[in-house]
Amino acid sequence: MKKSPDPFFTLPPTTPMPETTTLASLLTPPGRAAIATVAVRGPDAMAACEAYFRGLGGRPLTATSPGSILVGHWHSAANQKPSQAGEELVLGHIAPDHWEIHCHGGPQASGHILANLSAAGCQVISWRDWALRFERSPIAAEARILLAKAATSRVAGHLLDQYQGALERELRRILELLSVDRMDAARGAIAALLRWSEFGLRLTQPWRVVLAGEPNVGKSSLINALLGYDRAIVFDQPGTTRDLLTATTALEGWPVELTDTAGLRDSTDRLESSGIERAARMIAEADCVVHVMDVTRIGQQDETTATWQTLLAESPRRVGVLNKVDLLPTSLTEAEPELIHTSVTTGQGLDRLQSAIATRLVPEVPSAGTPLPFTAAQEEHLAAAHRADTVDQISAYLRALLG
Repeated sequence: MKKSPDPFFTLPPTTPMPETTTLASLLTPPGRAAIATVAVRGPDAMAACEAYFRGLGGRPLTATSPGSILVGHWHSAANQKPSQAGEELVLGHIAPDHWEIHCHGGPQASGHILANLSAAGCQVISWRDWALRFERSPIAAEARILLAKAATSRVAGHLLDQYQGALERELRRILELLSVDRMDAARGAIAALLRWSEFGLRLTQPWRVVLAGEPNVGKSSLINALLGYDRAIVFDQPGTTRDLLTATTALEGWPVELTDTAGLRDSTDRLESSGIERAARMIAEADCVVHVMDVTRIGQQDETTATWQTLLAESPRRVGVLNKVDLLPTSLTEAEPELIHTSVTTGQGLDRLQSAIATRLVPEVPSAGTPLPFTAAQEEHLAAAHRADTVDQISAYLRALLG
């Protein structure tokens, strides 16, 4: 399988900042949410907040202790009179040098606060840079960043396990094995982590599922049925689908990108031939190919050439489908029992098809709490550690991951 670029390690590098810098960041997603959270942290965090915050009880921030929560107003100008009410919000004292401002969720409110904090000497950074700087480890920061890209609760659960320390604990356990010269046990544990690398790398990248087959076998109708809405054009004329149509959905909790391809056949039409060539490339790169066949054409000459048949047969994680079974008596659809029998009209076999695709994509699911690598850099470090010859070399790779 061709690996997708890792979304975290394509981010631009952060600019190193001295520890004396006071930082501010919007930690909640942009948009008109109910609440936005702006964090301020550093030696001048209290002074920056005090320049604009007016508590309802008039209590100065210097009189508060970590764990305090204050309700008040944010004045857009430091010299604004107390009688002129500003933005109503909540200010939390998290730690001696750490404060959180909870305001209205619209971008104007949080943007205004960040502009004021910047004027007070804070350096405004992205929430990603905030995570990289203040999370307990690089692994925790990476997991937190990628959690924002998790499309389903199922994949988010595995990333949350890593954020809560599953991978870090396992790496430390392996380092302990190395410290007592248990090299073989350490290598075995690293191999166990690498076993889940393909799964981990796909948690925030949809698996690619391609529907392929002859023209007019019902690929477009089938993809619409899997999606639950009409994304693909349906028409009983060969060559209708000339370009690749894609849509993202979830099958049994796994995010997938479904692609409806042009019907595979020899054609003299330039546009149709171009679509068929693109379909062939997608089949070769797909994580799963759903080979759709028409039950009413059993025994008839297949329009696909031997080249297409070979391409489909050699596709990894292939799922064979016999479609339109509602058009023939049940006794006639008992042929090809190894295929999944489907009907978009009656809904027959659609649940089984979804389950089959999910099983082909993820043949084995790690249990909750399983440590696993989830970035390309983690996989590379673990692979290098597994190849290394000495305890010191292996330890160096693992400690680099732990930061």
